[in-house]
Amino acid sequence: MDAPGIQPKYAQVMVLIQAEIARRGLRRGDRLPTRQALRERWNVANDTLDMAIRQLIEDGVLVARRGSGTFVGEAPAAPPAGAGAPTLDVLISRTREALAASSSPHTYLDRIEGIAAACDETGVRCRFRFLNPHEHPHLDALKKAIGPLHDGAILFQETLAARLEGVLKARKLPYVILGQTSRTERIVTHDYALGYREAFAHLYARGRRRVGYLGEAQEAPAPRAERLKELAAEAGLQLARVWWPHPEREEAMFEAAAEDAAAGRVDAIAARSDRVALRLLEFLKARALGVPDSVAVIGYDDIAEAAENRPPLSTIRASFRDEGREAVRLLARELAEGPAGTPGCAILPTSWIPRATT
Repeated sequence: MDAPGIQPKYAQVMVLIQAEIARRGLRRGDRLPTRQALRERWNVANDTLDMAIRQLIEDGVLVARRGSGTFVGEAPAAPPAGAGAPTLDVLISRTREALAASSSPHTYLDRIEGIAAACDETGVRCRFRFLNPHEHPHLDALKKAIGPLHDGAILFQETLAARLEGVLKARKLPYVILGQTSRTERIVTHDYALGYREAFAHLYARGRRRVGYLGEAQEAPAPRAERLKELAAEAGLQLARVWWPHPEREEAMFEAAAEDAAAGRVDAIAARSDRVALRLLEFLKARALGVPDSVAVIGYDDIAEAAENRPPLSTIRASFRDEGREAVRLLARELAEGPAGTPGCAILPTSWIPRATT
């Protein structure tokens, strides 16, 4: 579920298990897939999965029967809601297997946690669907993979929104899109420029002048890099290098970044996520490049491992859990207002968290 060598939090696995129950439509007494099947699907450690299942058993969501397996229990796997409560379709633009292999699964899992919490608070039901839109090139095939739509939708990423927007509008269903996008309405996202402005000002004050950007495969390269180039220039910095993952050899990106740092072509590196930044630190250490003496490193997200790392990672904080919460609140309000409801939009702030790597 996480990148190799970094074990996921058991709370994230709890969310995945509950999403699996909702996806399969399992009811009280239905058997959960075996632990071995869940471990292999999500690439999680035994202890992590066991802890998640134990907690769900304590919460009443699951029941363990000696010699028979684990079954759905009394408590609802999805947030409780009264009769007739609206149902939101949460359409996640990745399969569970792709999410397991992702370098930043927490951006999805934290949003799912936020959605589940907000559904509990607002009395709205939620229905999760994990799918790869590229496996369904035709709209009819995509609609079939998703299944029937209900009262509103939360779309993970622009890819799904671009293809389903016409369907949702035709049915007059409210929806919001999570993640970075150029849209100005029906979105919940973060203003990453706020955090980067603070971060670049911090770098400039410490004598840094040439910044590199370390990207991730799933983002759109040009928009983010161009915007960072503008933000760096505002702070008196030059965006001197941009590295993207090689489709067949991810290590090549980190090796290139470490080589540019060793040659003095960059004196600071901003990574697309904390996990990418933490991986970079390993390559810099292998090259005997001191951080921050030789090169400063900053991440993005502020996951728990960022503060726990040695040295602690400087980063830009963004709460993806708040994105999920806000999406549900916006749709719940629009549904309550009826046809006169205003399309939702929320731009959440980011903030700079300086630590030892800068």
